[in-house]
Amino acid sequence: MSANARPSSTPGRGRHLWIVNHYAVGPDMPKGTRHYSLARQLVARGHRVTIFAASFDHDAGRERFAWGRALARRQTIDGIQFVWLRTIPYQGNTIRRQFNMLSFLLMFLLAQVGEARPDVVLGSTVHPFAAFGAWVAARARGVPFVFEIRDLWPQTLVDLGALRVGSPFERGLRHLEAFLVHRATAVITLLPGIRDYLRGQGLPDDKVVYLPNGADRIGAHTRSPDHNDACRGAFANAREERTAIERGQPKRAEREAEKEEQRCDRGET
Repeated sequence: MSANARPSSTPGRGRHLWIVNHYAVGPDMPKGTRHYSLARQLVARGHRVTIFAASFDHDAGRERFAWGRALARRQTIDGIQFVWLRTIPYQGNTIRRQFNMLSFLLMFLLAQVGEARPDVVLGSTVHPFAAFGAWVAARARGVPFVFEIRDLWPQTLVDLGALRVGSPFERGLRHLEAFLVHRATAVITLLPGIRDYLRGQGLPDDKVVYLPNGADRIGAHTRSPDHNDACRGAFANAREERTAIERGQPKRAEREAEKEEQRCDRGET
């Protein structure tokens, strides 16, 4: 990636938004495409969007690209500029995944130096380290920082039994969450109960903007009846997953939900 900053947005021609989401994907990948869909709509309205994401596929456990010596790769998809960042590979939820998250933060901070000044920087969880990097970039460039909460860290980890309340890591994540909420110009969320959660944590809730996922009718592809049946079956399994959670087996429920979602996205019956 060039070390020279690219020219900034042309005045009067829309705004330039950066989205920092470790796990963002394009439309051809079987994962949540929230930011791709939002960006496509913004581009259609004359704005520019750059999405910073990792090239390492969490579900497949492999890189999407043959890297060579490159540390970042640019790709334009439907007018959206993706900047894929090289990160530390890992398998499963081991300590290497935590290193992978931190390497994403480092790679983003390095990659963004050569980019044109945006008008707004949005940092999205999961995980909060990516959002922290977005805040650093926004502050360095003197532009608003928007904090998007798609997953509650550390609360989700605590609820799943993966993190102990009062542990150093749990306390550190609580402080980071509070830091980002306080310094954000706006807090975007998909979670309808986020105001109650923030108040319970002693955090302000007056900056919350509720922006749930929607159906992208323009980008929807025609699916076969078998695929539709598979999706209906995946959603029907939500009742069984809820039962597993009530029985004290949240990790198993989470794994099964991920498997069903992936099968549905791939069109498997």
